[in-house]
Amino acid sequence: MGRFNFVLSFVTLFFIIGDLGLYLVFLRESSKSPDNANKYLNTLLTIKLPLMALAILVILGLSHFYLADNFLLLALALIWILLDSLTALFYAVLRSRQNLKYESAAVIIYQIIVISIGIASIKLSGDIIYLIIALIIGTGLNLIFAASIVIFKLKFKLRLVYDAPIIKFFLKALPAFTVAGVLVKILNSLDTVLIKQLTDDFHAVAFYTIPLKIITVLSLTVPTALMGALYPAFSRLSAQKSPVLNKIWEKSIEYLLIISLPIGFGFLALGQNIIGALWKLEYLAAVNPGKIMLFALPFIFMAFPTGNLLNAIGRQKCTAFSRGLGVAALLLLSLILIPKFYLIGAATAMLCTHIVIVFSDIYFLRNRFLLILPALSKSFLRILFASGVMFAIINALIAHLPWYSLILIGGAVYLGILWIIGGLDIKAMLKLREKV
Repeated sequence: MGRFNFVLSFVTLFFIIGDLGLYLVFLRESSKSPDNANKYLNTLLTIKLPLMALAILVILGLSHFYLADNFLLLALALIWILLDSLTALFYAVLRSRQNLKYESAAVIIYQIIVISIGIASIKLSGDIIYLIIALIIGTGLNLIFAASIVIFKLKFKLRLVYDAPIIKFFLKALPAFTVAGVLVKILNSLDTVLIKQLTDDFHAVAFYTIPLKIITVLSLTVPTALMGALYPAFSRLSAQKSPVLNKIWEKSIEYLLIISLPIGFGFLALGQNIIGALWKLEYLAAVNPGKIMLFALPFIFMAFPTGNLLNAIGRQKCTAFSRGLGVAALLLLSLILIPKFYLIGAATAMLCTHIVIVFSDIYFLRNRFLLILPALSKSFLRILFASGVMFAIINALIAHLPWYSLILIGGAVYLGILWIIGGLDIKAMLKLREKV
């Protein structure tokens, strides 16, 4: 499993050459000008295809130094990430129109397909090759679905077009988006690569990636879906100089904290039980690093609205700077902490990295942040209190009830306490949705 995760991280890290931030430029400009989205998409495909070919060549070249014994695994990973990159591009068209119903349904079906094929294949053969094949099948079907919606529902006509004015327009906006996109990919892969290089132990990679997978799944669903809906609104409201923008930004941070903070407390209480039940007992070494890593989740979630707002208001250079600072922090802290403290060091480096990113974003948005700080502070204290009560109750019952029952009880207690103390305002959520 460690070898599988290392190959995926390696491919993801260097496939950044295949996008260079074009996805983010396309999403922002299509949100502002939906009528031009078809022209933008055709031009973008013309640019991306040679970039993806170049990325594949670079990865194959580097594989001789790092993955010489895993060529088949590497080749399959390349097919998967190629399909995934194109799928994201088609869903960007729907996101620019704030239409997430198709993507939401597809994500659920995709996960069911990948998990079903992956588990069945592993049970029958035990070969991790089939895990990537499951990803390829699921992503391939997702790509066909996304492209079909764009072509048949939105009536887009796809062709490769070299439109010089659009290319010039994209390239002008690209540098900061490129740097930010590259840095985000590095952040998502560098820690896994560093653990392998500094420990030379695939088992360490496997232990680390168990809580990392929980974080990744949560990050790819909740904040990604929310920002898919809000980023076009951020861009539109920014262009209109609407005072509603700050309120929507504040509430997006608040809602993400409502979801992420209790997850950290929940894993702190139940991490050993969850890891022991869902994975084998030999993976219990992942528990303590996981408890640290899951407390990075609120900061990871917060970086979505802060980074997306910076991009929407045309300050993408600040987004890039924050992520660059994060990469520097991750590299420095990993080099210091992993050799001394092993996986605890890696987990601590990850937590500190995401704290650095969020506070850097907040610095660049300080004028806006000071306006929302009083209300956000009150919300945070309510969420923290409800999470603390939930943690105490779970700990009191942990010796008497199974972990899955405690998740349900803890969730009910948390939401109940939060509602009682005024931290969960359903009417305000619905009213805000109307403004978006």
